[in-house]
Amino acid sequence: MSGQPRPSPLHLSSLLSRISFAWANGLITKGEKKVLREDDVSDVSEEDQCSSIDSVVETSWSKEKRHSRSPSLVWALVRSFSWMFLFAQCCRLIQFACTVNAPLILRQLITYIDAGSTGQGRGLGLIVAFFLNQIGFSIFIEHSFDGSSRLGRSVRTAMYSAIFKKSLSMSNKARQKYSLGELTTLMSVNACQRWSYSLSPVQPARCGGRVCLAVMLVLIPTNLLMTDRAEIIDKERMKKTEQRMKLLTEVLNGIKVVKLNAWERCFGQRVMSAREDELGVLRRFYTASALFSFSWTVVPYLMSVVTFAAYVYLTGDMLDAQTAFLVVSYLNILKYSLNETSLVFLFFLKINLHLSRIRTFLL
Repeated sequence: MSGQPRPSPLHLSSLLSRISFAWANGLITKGEKKVLREDDVSDVSEEDQCSSIDSVVETSWSKEKRHSRSPSLVWALVRSFSWMFLFAQCCRLIQFACTVNAPLILRQLITYIDAGSTGQGRGLGLIVAFFLNQIGFSIFIEHSFDGSSRLGRSVRTAMYSAIFKKSLSMSNKARQKYSLGELTTLMSVNACQRWSYSLSPVQPARCGGRVCLAVMLVLIPTNLLMTDRAEIIDKERMKKTEQRMKLLTEVLNGIKVVKLNAWERCFGQRVMSAREDELGVLRRFYTASALFSFSWTVVPYLMSVVTFAAYVYLTGDMLDAQTAFLVVSYLNILKYSLNETSLVFLFFLKINLHLSRIRTFLL
């Protein structure tokens, strides 16, 4: 293995290559032909390296501790990675605009076909517009996912580095407070999380939109209660995990004494008992999460029924093919957004819990 630096092809690529991700074609082609080794992979770009990320976050965290009596780790991360988040969400917003425009262009195509021969120029223009709209959708959604993934990797790297550096400089008093099992939990559970999520705007359908909004407002209190319940169970789960890790670490550290006195069965039962308690809390947590996700999964189908019923019975208008096609297209968009809503709630619930635990440790 050569010690020569291997610059990332991203920095040597053109603008078109960056937009289309063509700079990764060489590595993909090489991976298709053979098993990749370390020599085949280029170095991580400088801004994505641990040293660069750690210096940026450490500077923001130091400023937060100097200027605030109750320093917030969230604000430190916002100052460090806000541009990554804004870039990913701007791409997501443009991608969503392309998604919303697709049914409108298709509706114009249906109107053009039903009207008969009214000039080929307009039809050709609609086809080109639809093609460019889909190209823009593909480009911006991929850059949105790439930006969100990069943001998540950067935050995870920053959390790993901060916890590791803090553990090396802990005082004897702090070491008595945090056992090896708790430090392991911070690294393997709290820091090892999905730290980014690409948010999707919610676009209500024009037909019966007020009724859809009313249904969503009715379901919000129920989901807030379920979110609060899931947060309580998740905190209990973390405590059970810490107790099990602490017990397991103590047993492994004193394994010679355990083997010498033939205490394997006794300590094995204690570890299994702690594990059973943790599994019981896990069952309750995932049951609450499943109910939460199910409630938001049912909402889009309820929206479809309510929307068409409101359009037919409240307005008295006939439901033609163009209107039905447009409404169904928007309801599909709404279905995806609402399905993501439950995941977003759970995502922020977990992030808030993990960041609060890491913040307590760093302080």
